Amino acid sequence: MPEDKTRKGYLGWGAGPALRVAVVATAIAAVSLRIRNSLAPVGRLEAVVIAEYSFIIFVAIAFAALYAGFAERVRPGKILEFPGLILPTAALLFCGVYKLGMHQFGGFDEDLLVHAGTFYAQGLKPYIDFHCTMPPLFMACIRFAVNLFGLRWAAFTLIPATFSALTSVWIFALLRRCSMPRSWALAVTVAVEMSTMLAIPFWWYNNSSSIVVVLLFLSVLACMQRQESLLPWISFSISLAMVLTAKPNAAPACLMPLALLVTRDKTRWVKALSAGVGALGLAAFICFAAQMPPADVLHSYAEVAKLRGKPFLLLREMGWPDKQFQILFICASALCFAAPLAISLKRNARRW
Repeated sequence: MPEDKTRKGYLGWGAGPALRVAVVATAIAAVSLRIRNSLAPVGRLEAVVIAEYSFIIFVAIAFAALYAGFAERVRPGKILEFPGLILPTAALLFCGVYKLGMHQFGGFDEDLLVHAGTFYAQGLKPYIDFHCTMPPLFMACIRFAVNLFGLRWAAFTLIPATFSALTSVWIFALLRRCSMPRSWALAVTVAVEMSTMLAIPFWWYNNSSSIVVVLLFLSVLACMQRQESLLPWISFSISLAMVLTAKPNAAPACLMPLALLVTRDKTRWVKALSAGVGALGLAAFICFAAQMPPADVLHSYAEVAKLRGKPFLLLREMGWPDKQFQILFICASALCFAAPLAISLKRNARRW
């Protein structure tokens, strides 16, 4: 009888959500592919992209649900509970990103990635020798890749492969710090990396910016735990610096640290402000590493904002797939701010 209950619990708690997610993924992919022939040529491409990414993202989530349900309910030995399992997982992510990245060529958006690498290899500087509207974190890693591996496509896949491996360990550690079970933490980490770095297996600012926002969100949650360790605050400072130098679309995530200030705890105030100051210094260092002084970066963003700084007008001009993506991103950003703020208010209600 206990074994039957365990299996029933596994099917209801692990496989059930995964099957529902798979059904949703199949429906979205099928609808997108069904209506693509009735759209304009550009719309057809966007419909196919929606189908592909819905498949990748929801398969990753389904994997997370199945794996976590299997590990928590069936418990097939202690190996799935071993925290060091994240290390071979990180190695597999590294190999997967690099291998897939070497089977295609990311030359879209006017070939910005390859052009930037070529300019850096020639000793040219942004804003002085060539126009640049890219974020400093993106450009700094390009310069580092070219200096370390030379001007070749493998350099632009080795950097994201390393980034994926390191951030997977980082995300796993933060999830564990937030008291998430090891099996769930490992599954969620793989789902996050699959839907971002593995989906775009070369160095690009969209998926990398998504990862740093996840890191900042989890760092804020970890800092809310009643622990004396300074590691969550160091993580918070580094991730905030990365968000500040990532794609400007990630800027709303900088509101999340405000949740740490919703308290009368003077120690938390000091830690939060100190980490914020450290993040500003590290962000300035990243800018100079990319040969992009912060003042010039802000001026570049201001000039671009004159053309594309009206979000509602831009949404009106977008096609419906892009409009849905942007609205979803705005809602997700608002949720990432509201969630830690609500937790902070609840935990510190007695102190007010």
